[in-house]
Amino acid sequence: MRKFRFAIIDVILFLATVDTLLMTIAAAAVDSNDQKLTVVGDMLLSDNQLKFLYATDEKTRPANPFLLWPNATFFYEFDKSLDQRGRDIIVTAMSYIANVSCVQFVESRESGHYVLIKQGNGCSSEVGMRHDGQQQMIIDGNLCTKGSVIHELLHSLGLLHMHMTKGRDKFIDINWENIRDDAQLNFKAFTTHVNMFNTEYDFDSITHYSRNAFAKNKSISTIIAKQIATNMGQRKEMSIGDITRLNRMYECPNFQNTQNNDENSETEQQEEIDDNDDEEGDMILSEEQIEAMYSTNAAKRNGFSSAFHHWPQAVVPFEIDKSYPPQYVSNIHGAMNHIMNRSCIQFMPRTVADKNFVYIRPPQHTGGGCSSEVGMKRSGVQTLLLNETICSRGKIIHELLHSLGFFHMHTANDRDNYISINWENVKERAKANFVQMTMHVSMFSTPYDYDSIMHYSTKAFAKKRGIKTIIPLQHAPNMGQRIGMSEGDIIRLNRMYKCKAIPTTTTATIAPKLSTTEPGVESSTVKTDKTQQQQPKTLFGMLIFKIVGKN
Repeated sequence: MRKFRFAIIDVILFLATVDTLLMTIAAAAVDSNDQKLTVVGDMLLSDNQLKFLYATDEKTRPANPFLLWPNATFFYEFDKSLDQRGRDIIVTAMSYIANVSCVQFVESRESGHYVLIKQGNGCSSEVGMRHDGQQQMIIDGNLCTKGSVIHELLHSLGLLHMHMTKGRDKFIDINWENIRDDAQLNFKAFTTHVNMFNTEYDFDSITHYSRNAFAKNKSISTIIAKQIATNMGQRKEMSIGDITRLNRMYECPNFQNTQNNDENSETEQQEEIDDNDDEEGDMILSEEQIEAMYSTNAAKRNGFSSAFHHWPQAVVPFEIDKSYPPQYVSNIHGAMNHIMNRSCIQFMPRTVADKNFVYIRPPQHTGGGCSSEVGMKRSGVQTLLLNETICSRGKIIHELLHSLGFFHMHTANDRDNYISINWENVKERAKANFVQMTMHVSMFSTPYDYDSIMHYSTKAFAKKRGIKTIIPLQHAPNMGQRIGMSEGDIIRLNRMYKCKAIPTTTTATIAPKLSTTEPGVESSTVKTDKTQQQQPKTLFGMLIFKIVGKN
């Protein structure tokens, strides 16, 4: 059993769109254990927690009153007052967190420590795991979005509020004059140092306030970023930094397989996977495509301009090999959902009428990695190979983007303006993976993207692991990440497939169904593209094997 470990927890969440309602909650409350709690925004804090976070004297600061959940297992129970809509949103948010971490959500009170999730006004939660049993979370299914529920769950798990960290003044200015009088405390920086787990200040964090949060005059900012911060205050999903902090906080053992991985684990034994030349490590290319990408003869390149095709109507028929276990099929579906939720792309199970489709199967040879053909072939079935032991959800997203027509960012023909290749440290068999394309590939009016999920990491295919193979010429802390699509990836995909707009989505999840054979909850998610007025897309029913129902 993992011992109890302590962490400093953050305090306050206010969504810009619902802050007025949340602030109408009373200034004090009493929980079911008769403990007085101070309601600060969406956080229910004990006196000891407040004293710890805002102590001005090290000698008088109390011992850390915040606990993490042992074994990364979060126990909860739905109160009878909680409506079905609220339950659906919560299950969806839990499955999202479970898919990017080792955190497990178990519906049970048997451990003695659990969160009772109740219907109420706004979205609020106690922080960390309580010492003394039941604690509460308030969720209004008509008000709390999936993103806001993710935020509340992260509060309960131990993540901090980014804009309140002790060193925040290096990154943001607070316009105190425009902050409502009843919300001043929500912007007060902690006096206690909060562990950032070796990550940087994160404007994109789902725990950061928006620029006009609690403003007296909404046209004037309350938070002024000192650098470009286009996503500050977003409530869509966890940022790369959020995912990193959560996994490091809970010491998730497999986190290195889902974040800044080098490409070695994907492609160490790719040579025997397919008869075609595997020029890009994980890209399966035909001779025609290789000629188009690397020929120094412009006439030949132009002659092969039709070597790469997009999927008509942005619909990708697919079939998944039946040898994969249900848990891994869930990972594949989750990767598809990630792309569909950010574009007009539709992944559809193939029918007999589909002549062109992607067949997803394990490599034939032991030790094979993750690889895909690029774009749509015009000769029927094409292959996407996934070794379930090493191809994480992020890597599946990477391969699916190849099948949609994406190349590697680090091989772009203008890459020398942004990175330098240390050829002496690149493994001989992998040097082809770093060759710069002579073919111009459209970036769809986006800049070179260090954060792209299609970029190699700094030590990809290194002979000596302590020495870089790719040296960024600018600051690039997320280069090589395999968590999710970057903002640039999303823009490029939508422009590539001429999506009318990046879709606004609504998500609904079927209520949990218990499994008698293995712990799990089956859920189906439906995404409706409001901007294009199409028929709703059916996302795949995912076996959320980390969410355990009670018997």
